[in-house]
Amino acid sequence: MGNSGQLNMANCIVLGEFKIHLASERVFKDGAEIKLEPQIFACLALLIAQSPNVISREQIQRQVWAGRHVSDEAIRAAFKKLRNVLGDDARAPRYIKTVPRQGYKLVAEIAVTEETETHEVAEKKDNKKIRIVNYSSALLVAAIIILLLILSKWWQQEQSNNSANSTPADFQISKLTQLAGSEIYGSYQPNNQKIAFLHRKNSNAPQQIFIKDMVNNRLQQLTWDMAHYTDVHWSQDGRRLASTRTTKGKAVNIVIDFADDGSVLQLSELVDSTLTDTYVLGWAGNNGLYLAQEKYAASNRSIYRMDLPSQQLHKVTSPNVGGSGDYLAAESLDGKKLAIVREVADGEFALLIIELGSGALLANRVLPMFASRIIWHGDHNTLTVSAFNGLAVTFNIEKNSLESLPPLPAYSNDIFAECGERCYFMRQHNGNYFDIQEQPNPLAEPVAERQGDENIGESVGKNSAKQSSNSIVASDILALPGAQDLPTYSQDANSIYFATLTSQALMIHRKILDDKLQVIACWPSDSKLASLRINDDETYLAAIVNHRLVIESINSEVDCQQPPFSADTSDNMVSEPNYITHALEKVANPHWHPDNQSLFLTVYENGVPNIVSLNINSNKQTKVVSNYVSYQPVSGVQGYHGVAVDEQLIAWLLSEDGTDTPVKIRLAKLGAANSHRWAVTDKGLYFSTREGREAFLHARYFAELSQHNRQGSVASKRASIGTNSFRLGFDLHPNESKVLLVESLSAESDLVKIRW
Repeated sequence: MGNSGQLNMANCIVLGEFKIHLASERVFKDGAEIKLEPQIFACLALLIAQSPNVISREQIQRQVWAGRHVSDEAIRAAFKKLRNVLGDDARAPRYIKTVPRQGYKLVAEIAVTEETETHEVAEKKDNKKIRIVNYSSALLVAAIIILLLILSKWWQQEQSNNSANSTPADFQISKLTQLAGSEIYGSYQPNNQKIAFLHRKNSNAPQQIFIKDMVNNRLQQLTWDMAHYTDVHWSQDGRRLASTRTTKGKAVNIVIDFADDGSVLQLSELVDSTLTDTYVLGWAGNNGLYLAQEKYAASNRSIYRMDLPSQQLHKVTSPNVGGSGDYLAAESLDGKKLAIVREVADGEFALLIIELGSGALLANRVLPMFASRIIWHGDHNTLTVSAFNGLAVTFNIEKNSLESLPPLPAYSNDIFAECGERCYFMRQHNGNYFDIQEQPNPLAEPVAERQGDENIGESVGKNSAKQSSNSIVASDILALPGAQDLPTYSQDANSIYFATLTSQALMIHRKILDDKLQVIACWPSDSKLASLRINDDETYLAAIVNHRLVIESINSEVDCQQPPFSADTSDNMVSEPNYITHALEKVANPHWHPDNQSLFLTVYENGVPNIVSLNINSNKQTKVVSNYVSYQPVSGVQGYHGVAVDEQLIAWLLSEDGTDTPVKIRLAKLGAANSHRWAVTDKGLYFSTREGREAFLHARYFAELSQHNRQGSVASKRASIGTNSFRLGFDLHPNESKVLLVESLSAESDLVKIRW
């Protein structure tokens, strides 16, 4: 693993007599621009990315149509249009060759030039020479395909930086609500000028529906039960409200009808059995609802439309992608278009816009973030997509332009309405929404019954752990400003490591018990941290940051200076992480080897996940096992070397080569493959899941895998670890008596209007 050459966003691809600018999706010939439809350009970009390989129908469907079902005729028509633009002949191809029963491939040579679009006209005038660099190696192919996948992310960062330079010094912020507790998920209805929103007083309280009248400032609480409401949506005429209500773990979609004076006329439950495991996305006109499947309900989630008068349910989308599918949608105010956010692969998202009358795909753009809200503007042509992390972009259909909003004030997110030019309604919180809580392991043995670790051997053991009766255990609470996450014990349990995110920095903390709190790493606040692991001798930390592997030595405390920074940049301790892999590699789930110098890592090769052992000194990789997405070693189970999780989230106990033990034993279906969501000890497998609002810790003990029960038919034990837990990462104490959890707080938040 090493650094690769970087493709500047200003670079363009040279294909024969054509120059293709990926960032702006523009094509030039002899200095004149050639207009291409978004899908046609996407086909061209995919050909370039895979050159000289063949692209299959499945690849085209997944990457050009974002997994949406498309006929062979539509694909052929798209490539016929592309050939016409290039002046190509299918019988004697200069650019695109059809490979029977396989797909299409690019047969022309490609090159990269450093000139920008502004050079096109200049070149015609003075025949200016440009530097061309030919890339025939696999590096260019890899670089371009990754570029296409993360293009929007890089471009949006550039747009964000440009916006930041021109952003006014002051935002005008005015509060729309000021209740004690947390206000979330607003829905604004311009016809009646009312905001419906959810509120709860503390993290253990259920969310209830409130309504704020913006004309007379009247505030009303609408629901008073112990149910938990997870969304709220006004119909377009402002006479109906839809939500999803959960009672004792059972979710039901509801519609509330209002009279002219604002009083409630009736409440209707949508109780059709086909609506189970769905949640409300928004309204289809005034008499229909868009619904999405819960993530646990389907591997590829679909969007449905429910016609309320007839109670007929229609499937709107049928994605076929590597990610979880469609989870967010919003209909334009004129009812003619539908915007959809689709997870096309793990952590990769696309914005699709469909014309409802014809079903035509109007746009398909990569998004730079996990989006949480979509709002349409009054022109029916522009929409804003925002996220909990504060990122927001606007997309204009006619211009096919995706632009970032300027960096919003700290902890502002989830835009739910526009209020004019450069004016939005959104949520703003105080940033303190996670703490670290140590508590007794609810599945541990009582103190008096704890025994030493046993070697399972051929009999796989005889004693299983019993439900804990320990209710009095001294445990630590780490409550700091900002959001704490990813807690982990040191091997001797004398230190606790965790991450803290503030608006200024992402810090890695070490809390030495009975001693001070230290900062051991200080990274930019926009760093995306997915995993944090400390080796046993506490000399190195491994992390996944921005989808890349980071290794940093743990030497001493760093001074994480907070902005405003010193004029002398040498004093500023916020620094980029020490990346080991580059942006062209997909890696995940590091876990340290007992030798403290190597770690197990998931590395994707041509889309296939492989578990490798990576020596951090020599950079040498050794393949451990293929077709698994996460791995942790075991040492106390004779004949077995580790537990691995496959792409279906099934955890397997894997045998060592040359033994008489079964090749693998199924242990359990996990809730996630992230290494913070499951752990292996000599006694067994622990993992966390969520059901409704409640989180659970499970244990699957190796001692229960007798000779007659090799396939894991015994159900795992489980115990509740709290409600309203938005983070399910945990770490077990080395003696398994306690567990570190992320406590979800009810961050103080209000709904605000922000104008600039």
